[in-house]
Amino acid sequence: MSTQSSSKMGKAWVVFFIFFIAAVFISGNNDKVAANMVLLMSDLGINATVTGLMVTVAAVLGGIAAIPIGAAMVKTGPRLIGLIAILMALAGCIIGALAPNSAILMIGRFFDGTAIGVIGVVVPSVVAALFPEEKRSLPMVIWTCWVSIGYIVVLFGTNLLADEAAPHTWVNVWWALSAVFVIIFLLVAFLGKMPNGANEVGDVSKEKVTIKDGFSSIPAILCGLIMLFLAVIVVIYSSFVPTYLNLSLGFDLAKANALTSLNSFGMMIGGILMGIALLKIKNKNMALLIFAILTGILSVFVFLFPANLAAVYLFLLGLISQCVMATLFTVAPEAAPSPELVPITMSFLTFGQLMAGLTVTIAGAILDAKGFAALSYFVGVMGVLFIAVCATFVIYMKKRNDKKSIVEVKK
Repeated sequence: MSTQSSSKMGKAWVVFFIFFIAAVFISGNNDKVAANMVLLMSDLGINATVTGLMVTVAAVLGGIAAIPIGAAMVKTGPRLIGLIAILMALAGCIIGALAPNSAILMIGRFFDGTAIGVIGVVVPSVVAALFPEEKRSLPMVIWTCWVSIGYIVVLFGTNLLADEAAPHTWVNVWWALSAVFVIIFLLVAFLGKMPNGANEVGDVSKEKVTIKDGFSSIPAILCGLIMLFLAVIVVIYSSFVPTYLNLSLGFDLAKANALTSLNSFGMMIGGILMGIALLKIKNKNMALLIFAILTGILSVFVFLFPANLAAVYLFLLGLISQCVMATLFTVAPEAAPSPELVPITMSFLTFGQLMAGLTVTIAGAILDAKGFAALSYFVGVMGVLFIAVCATFVIYMKKRNDKKSIVEVKK
């Protein structure tokens, strides 16, 4: 690798990490209500239904915002849109910190939710613009950890800044995040510029394309559906596995939470290993399908595994499902009709990831009516659909690539 090429890649990593840090804090900002739920209920005199609505509203708005943002970024590039996302998060924090009641706090959540939907499209688009396909897997794998890292950050921040004995101290978290977003805004504004050679909206294709081509792209839509079904599986088991371990398998709450954490540990290991492996794997689409099949099979037993296999099962499910996530984000840019339409493809992924949260209500109703076995079968059906969509994507991409190869040979 030449010195000039090394310098370019170094700058690419700097820009990526600046955007990644912004995304981590925006994600943590979105989770601040969950982290401070007990304090909010006590201080504002609200119940769990209201705080739950605050969480759901943000998720839905994020998913809705992702789609038009993908289209806007085709024209503007990721840096401007990223700055707008940071300002939205800042506005949500300030409105929330000054809120005298839950109604005003809910207005702040509108900004929080929009911010996470926007940044969820921006960062993978930045990766696609900065890194060539053969070097894209590692930054994409790092990117897939943004939500979990953000949640850890806000949990530790809440422990440091809020006091259960003084419920109104939840505002300290809101003000601290406001200060962080001011700093991050300046970092992105002055250091988040694309290095020379990296177009603000990615590479530009020779063929004339339109935004409509991005939204009508079958592979891009399939990527969104893959993410939707994967996220449904993950959000349901992450929401109810601790309860299953406690009520059905008899573990105390501390042990149930400790076992559940093995799933997150498996995700981190799986992401790292897959990021390294993808640097060598040539047929990444087939790797996606193989790990999707394994995830789908495991999903059938998500609320059926016995106590003696809990640790192994939860670790493996986290490891394998994260391999799917890492591979999907790596192959998704190639699913776009052209390089400049990558943001639209990424908006489908963000939409699917955030909208999956709506199924938690359905899962809860199934659990209340029929029990854990029925809920496990429901997740299993989602797993079958997940495999089917992945297989469709792989077949379609193979046909498209074969067609391209024939055209190139004729030329």
